Amino acid sequence: MLKQEKSSVKVLYFAIALFTLVLFAADWMHRNIPMPSRFFIHTVSPWVCKLIGI
Repeated sequence: MLKQEKSSVKVLYFAIALFTLVLFAADWMHRNIPMPSRFFIHTVSPWVCKLIGI
């Protein structure tokens, strides 16, 4: 079914598959994977708490 799709859909499909494989390889090699939630908790959240006075 992928052969019948537009080229933009094919590129998106392969980009997601490649990204998934890179994440699996990084986990297999015990590399830290940066997560957006960690950035929010350690960087943005304390700033917001100071801003609103909590």
